[in-house]
Amino acid sequence: MRTLITPIIALSAAASAMAQYAGDLYWTPSENSQNITNAVKYSTGEPGNLTPVTDPSQVDFANSNLIFDGNIASNGSNNAINFPESGIFEVANMTVQNYYPNPGKDVLFVGQGGSGTLYVRETLSISSDWRGIDMQDTSLRAGTLNISNGGWTDKVIVRFGSASIDPGGTLNGFNKVTVDNDMTISGNTEFQTSTIQTVGGQPAGISNPNIEIGGVLNMQKTTSGDGAGTPFWGAYFWSGDVRHQYVNMGGLAGTGNIYTMTYYTGDSHDPRLFMTFTNRGVSEFAGSITSENHSKIDITMNGAADGVQILRISDYESRGLNGNIVVNSGTLKMNAELGMKVIGNPGDSHYQNGRTLTLNGGFFGAVAQIAPTGGEGDIGIVKVSDFAWNGGSLLVNFDYDTGNVSQLMVSGEILLGAADNTYRVYVDGDSLGEGDSIYDFLMWDDSANDATLQAAIDAGSFKVFVNGVEWEANFSISGSALSAELVHVVPEPAAVAAILGALALGLAMYRRRK
Repeated sequence: MRTLITPIIALSAAASAMAQYAGDLYWTPSENSQNITNAVKYSTGEPGNLTPVTDPSQVDFANSNLIFDGNIASNGSNNAINFPESGIFEVANMTVQNYYPNPGKDVLFVGQGGSGTLYVRETLSISSDWRGIDMQDTSLRAGTLNISNGGWTDKVIVRFGSASIDPGGTLNGFNKVTVDNDMTISGNTEFQTSTIQTVGGQPAGISNPNIEIGGVLNMQKTTSGDGAGTPFWGAYFWSGDVRHQYVNMGGLAGTGNIYTMTYYTGDSHDPRLFMTFTNRGVSEFAGSITSENHSKIDITMNGAADGVQILRISDYESRGLNGNIVVNSGTLKMNAELGMKVIGNPGDSHYQNGRTLTLNGGFFGAVAQIAPTGGEGDIGIVKVSDFAWNGGSLLVNFDYDTGNVSQLMVSGEILLGAADNTYRVYVDGDSLGEGDSIYDFLMWDDSANDATLQAAIDAGSFKVFVNGVEWEANFSISGSALSAELVHVVPEPAAVAAILGALALGLAMYRRRK
């Protein structure tokens, strides 16, 4: 582990003339708290040959790389870095490494009661146990954000909030975290977003920042080395507080655990993690998305036309997924098996009618929990309590060789409310042809749904597409399950026009001959 030593020397004339230095700036961890814009604790040059900076006018922070490097576990000071309380404090890159706080000590104060923004224009890399205490409504923006274990043998916990704030303290965490491009969490790392206020050792309020990720959130599990492990995202709530957390991302990829938990006191404010996907490409996640102890996670798909999000969800310690799913655009494929029945709340004010799965546009379908590796395998099941089908398409996977079909299983009510009264079923299945049937792709427990679906069948409201080609099909209900038998391909309008044109031409020639 590298130790930085700042020589105690007087500035030379050359150093004094070093106006607007824009290279690497190293922080010496042996120093006490300081205001970053005073720059008195920073040095320039290379480790082992550093020159102290004593005049802030010497430093062009906007084009400098700030490097926090050193083990301060033996240091008894707070080692806090105070960023400006207002405006934008901009740096090119910022690295926090080999940086471990003394137990009970504060590490980085961000802001001083104002509403400033720490802006790392290119890359913010954190590979240390970094705790930010009482961040005072400051916002964080980074071009790219990387959080990793950094080779520590113990789990590294990075908090964008504090473990606790004294009862008399102000309950403020980061106001907002914005990542313009991708964000990566890797190795044996726990990323916590919560600022928790306690009274008498019990939670009295929790604040979570809104997080905006323009690119993809990559969670990278590592299997070797000192930092091996599965990354973990934790968001914590308090039922006595109505504050939610909103996380928007351009996709979720890799393997990891996303976890929420509510400290429940009997109140009913129902705080939630609202997770929205805005995919412009294909992202696939294999891991757990878990909501425990009255907490809820709502998933919304707002992807581009070619945006696809695949969620192969495992059941983290049998705690399950609790929340609502809404698809507006793009494609969302997921599974909810192993007892992970998504539980809806009919009285929930956050969604009209309180439906658990709401399909408004785009595509929604089930996938297997584990990606198939060849041979016979599961295709996927999603279990929900209620299903509101207002538009979009139900996506069905079909394995012709085994006859396996992906299924949407509804325990409660099915509402059909498409504006054009048309319900589209897209089937992804090779070798399907005339006379083949896709059995039981939509199933339900409540027999009251039979009449609703039968009326839609009688009205000709269902359409089926196989690999993008429309088929005439006979839909039927048997044992509270919807199936479809393929009859023949529906000619495309251009083909119909060509046929009609040929008939018209033939008729004209016939008349001419007469």
